[in-house]
Amino acid sequence: SKLVNYLIKERAKIYISDINSEHLKAVSNNSSVKILSNRDIFSFKLDIFSPCALGSIFNSKNIKKLKCKIIAGAANNQLEDDKIHDKELKKHNISYIPDFLINAGGIISVYHEQIQDLNKEKVFKMTEGIYSKVIDVLKLSKKKHISTNESAMKIAMDRITREKKSH
Repeated sequence: SKLVNYLIKERAKIYISDINSEHLKAVSNNSSVKILSNRDIFSFKLDIFSPCALGSIFNSKNIKKLKCKIIAGAANNQLEDDKIHDKELKKHNISYIPDFLINAGGIISVYHEQIQDLNKEKVFKMTEGIYSKVIDVLKLSKKKHISTNESAMKIAMDRITREKKSH
């Protein structure tokens, strides 16, 4: 994929796991990519754990095994229970970037496709704002001593409330 090629170019250490072994064949010959078994991925020391397909993969059992600093992936509903496991991740000093925040770029793009407003520069400019939103979520989480999931939901609900009042 483009992302893997970019990471290789940047000399990142890349570890991949997939429930479909056919997907792993595409990268198996690349010496920059190491393949991990599905059971080892949770206990392997990583900077960023980026789940991109399966939901509900983080639960009380495997959160205890995690040796990563950040969870930031595009898979939907990564936490088995977002009212429990977000707090467990925080307790283990793991920064969790909620999937709906990471996936906002896709939603922005699809929305603009649907309304047939396909101005690429406009869409890119809107998606660039995701970075600052992630920073806002991390700052609020730290300031209020709440999980990043709670922080993201609070920011979203506050924005909805402000929008309702302005109309």
